[in-house]
Amino acid sequence: MLVIALIAGRSPEASVTWLPPLERAVNVVSLALLTWTFVPFLRERLLAGVGLLLINTLAVGFAYVILAVMWGGQVTQGNAAALDYNLSDQEWVWLIGRLSSRWWPWLA
Repeated sequence: MLVIALIAGRSPEASVTWLPPLERAVNVVSLALLTWTFVPFLRERLLAGVGLLLINTLAVGFAYVILAVMWGGQVTQGNAAALDYNLSDQEWVWLIGRLSSRWWPWLA
């Protein structure tokens, strides 16, 4: 995240386009790691825990690429300063992703 922030610091347009979705993606993956760490059932069942963690990380990566491209299109169409990522429709996608990590113990 720090490397991408340093790269995007040279270009304000790139930081507005790529960093908000990346921040949400890192948040979802971090919550999934915390869930995996603190739920004993997921640690005891190695295949289920690591499988869910891997599936979540791949899904988040895929969602990040798609949503970052979509957000980039929205930024180029309008004034980037007027757009607020927290008020965009994409925030709902990341909210559902954060909530889904809490359902893991019941899925396994």
